[in-house]
Amino acid sequence: MKHQFVSAKSDGPDTAQVRPSNWNDQHKGELYNYCFNGSFEIWGAGTSAAPTSWTLAGAGASAARDTSNKKHLTASVGLTRSGADATLSQDIAAMKEYGNGTVAWWQGKTVTFGCWVRATAANRARIAVDDGTGSFFSSDVPP
Repeated sequence: MKHQFVSAKSDGPDTAQVRPSNWNDQHKGELYNYCFNGSFEIWGAGTSAAPTSWTLAGAGASAARDTSNKKHLTASVGLTRSGADATLSQDIAAMKEYGNGTVAWWQGKTVTFGCWVRATAANRARIAVDDGTGSFFSSDVPP
């Protein structure tokens, strides 16, 4: 993670001071959430559509804002499967904030992924991460 502001000043002689090159360096982003609307607080198309910046897929799938089952802040998303499997996804590599939407910005970086999932039926929910080369799936989430 880098700051949006980059200092054009050159470093001074005192290495005990924070220098412009320290500011410009790559920083660890262990607590940074690269997802936009990762807490499902924004519902620009209404509370019975996919949350803003998320894509709902699957024949007959539906999404709804849920304020009863939440882990963080005020809402979560309820995903309902009807016929085909339902998915809710976000392509963070395409976001302009990260290298103008190029995969190259992510190469060589370590990214930690985490989320909370609640299932109401056995073997109906799992988490997937797709790195552009392959998809990695969790075990099924128990009810």
